[in-house]
Amino acid sequence: MTDASSPRDPVAEKEAFASYINELREILALSIVQPISASHIRMLRSHSDALLTQLRQHRQKRALPLYNVKKSDGPFTDKDCNELQPYSPVAGNLNPIAPPLLFRIERDAEGERVYGDVTLGTLYEGPPGAVHGAVLSAIYDQLLATANVVSGTAGPTAWLKVNFTKPTPLNAPLTFVAWKAEQDGRKITMRGECFANGELVTDCEALFIQFIPKGVADAIKR
Repeated sequence: MTDASSPRDPVAEKEAFASYINELREILALSIVQPISASHIRMLRSHSDALLTQLRQHRQKRALPLYNVKKSDGPFTDKDCNELQPYSPVAGNLNPIAPPLLFRIERDAEGERVYGDVTLGTLYEGPPGAVHGAVLSAIYDQLLATANVVSGTAGPTAWLKVNFTKPTPLNAPLTFVAWKAEQDGRKITMRGECFANGELVTDCEALFIQFIPKGVADAIKR
């Protein structure tokens, strides 16, 4: 047991908290596949009530900022992408409803592509045996926005369109990929695709509006 006077280790504390969130993620997934019987539910609630009591007593603001604006020197790294939004409901490792989506970047002569790897279980089911379309749309929004950040033209989503070519299977490794397709001033067109078992199941196109740096915005107003 750690002594209260021991020096804090923020890295170890964050890792421990992420492990706790991962356990909650598994609890959420298992909670919807439990038998519905009075005795079983009573047993489960005896544990959940105790946990809720503890959580309610220690409620506070988020321990970390919503956006992690710090990044490594030089080009964006996989680590930068995965730590960009720790509380994202899609990719945040500190949000128990996030699967989470794991990012990686690949660069070649044609530019940068941002990949997202994820396996979605029953918690994200829509049609029987397939991922809910709203979940896929949320993943695309996060992935394309992150790819836009990596490309240096960050900004909010104006619109997003997903083509559902085939059902996206549950419990199968999915690979998403996103890239910048066009830029017209501040209008950024991003595109993406998703593959399951090597087969294209959905694709996406979205428009983002690039942020204007504050100094430039102030000059325009004058």
